[in-house]
Amino acid sequence: MIELLERNKALECNKNLASFIVDFQKVRYDPSVNDNLYKAGEIMYVEGGSEPRVITKEESDKWNKEAIDAYEGNRDHIETISIAQNFKGSVIYRSTPTAIHAYASHLAARIKELTECLNWESIIFLLDYSTPWLQQENDYEPVKRAMDYLRQLGMDKKFTGGIKASGSDQADFVEHLFWLTRCNGSLPTCYFSGIESHTVFSICKHGSVHSEFYSEEEKNNVRKVANRIGMIEIRDSHCDENFSETGSIEGRQIIV
Repeated sequence: MIELLERNKALECNKNLASFIVDFQKVRYDPSVNDNLYKAGEIMYVEGGSEPRVITKEESDKWNKEAIDAYEGNRDHIETISIAQNFKGSVIYRSTPTAIHAYASHLAARIKELTECLNWESIIFLLDYSTPWLQQENDYEPVKRAMDYLRQLGMDKKFTGGIKASGSDQADFVEHLFWLTRCNGSLPTCYFSGIESHTVFSICKHGSVHSEFYSEEEKNNVRKVANRIGMIEIRDSHCDENFSETGSIEGRQIIV
């Protein structure tokens, strides 16, 4: 079963996942963090100009306000809990190596098996920022099918909410998510977790499953089950591109 949830409703389903996403937004998207604001006197290319030039205080103030306003308008304004002190580490997994289309199907099946063994009745999937799932068009055939699948679920071009998935529909959704994550480079990361879980999963563009643990007991359970069902733990925590000899990703595009 697949259910579309408004963004705040999806965040309410799992406080650990909600807090993880809000904390991530602060680090990834807040322009005031990591010295990402414009500074009067710095030299840069400005739209409409052919050469870099010094920007004025008026320009830097205006652009900084626009960036901060955009962040405040898109970030999630919800009450969260403190989870940083509970962090128990990360583990990266892959499914059995095979050709890419078979891999996408195998990966979806393994994730379904993993969550069933963990007794997660439903999974919440949510992008890390309030960005429409259908924002980026892509003419690569697997992505076109994934976009059509999302539309069939009832998504429109403004939908930024979450997905609650269970049963056989969960594997179908994850297989399409694999292609969206791999090829739509402007789509925010989709994180997912069980309703009561303290583990946060995501799939990267290379098809690896990244696991962030906030419970030692759950971490041990996940590693035990993942090993039993044949998921491969990447010991050096480095994701490689295994589907291309050149390292390029066929069908991958970004919005410019």
